[in-house]
Amino acid sequence: MVNTLPLKPEDMLAGQAWSSSMLVRKDAGAVWDSIIFSDEKKWNLDGPDSFQHYWQDLRKPLRHTKRRQAGGWSAMVWEAFSSRGKSPLVVLSGRQNSEDYIYTVSEIMSVSMRLSAQQNSLLSSKLKY
Repeated sequence: MVNTLPLKPEDMLAGQAWSSSMLVRKDAGAVWDSIIFSDEKKWNLDGPDSFQHYWQDLRKPLRHTKRRQAGGWSAMVWEAFSSRGKSPLVVLSGRQNSEDYIYTVSEIMSVSMRLSAQQNSLLSSKLKY
């Protein structure tokens, strides 16, 4: 089941026009330098990861699944990348609220992006033109 509305033809054309205009911008390098992509993934270590169904071999005995009443163990990882490089893979511990997420983004990303900027400047200073 898809939880989104279908795009109208004029929306598709507008998206293509925006993409085309971004490709031919004279300041495209500066624009891409200011964009950072990040993502996180959470795994439940003691039960289902949003999977409510599983495939069962009918020749084998029925598998009993464990049900969690509250909480459970989980692991979360976070990483980011930009035109300047990528951040280290960060393993987050415990529950993450908005303050923890802001700390992760501000501390980890600023350190990794600063390091990649230093590496880029070292590489460019060693290159002979």
